[in-house]
Amino acid sequence: RTLAARYRDRQAAAPVTVPPEHDAGHVYHLFPILTPSRDALQARLAAAGVETLIHYPVAIPDQPALAATHPAQCPIATRLAGELLSLPLHPALDGAAVDAVANLIHS
Repeated sequence: RTLAARYRDRQAAAPVTVPPEHDAGHVYHLFPILTPSRDALQARLAAAGVETLIHYPVAIPDQPALAATHPAQCPIATRLAGELLSLPLHPALDGAAVDAVANLIHS
């Protein structure tokens, strides 16, 4: 939670949306952000040696397995699936690494 709070604090002025703190018991196994320029940001972070992941690349109604069911269109879910990027977050990460990632996002 400490590292997640640090990410949140460092991203206050960045062109990304971070998850709000709703519950003091959140375990933060992921730290997803939203940015309309996800692919460019992911490439910039990768060029600096920062591994990021896209955990939910396809919205549920757009899943191929559901195509035959003609699911309802969910444009917001589809947009969010294209903007979501998970930043590094693990027990071996320290505050300096979070600061470095935050600085890259701001640059």
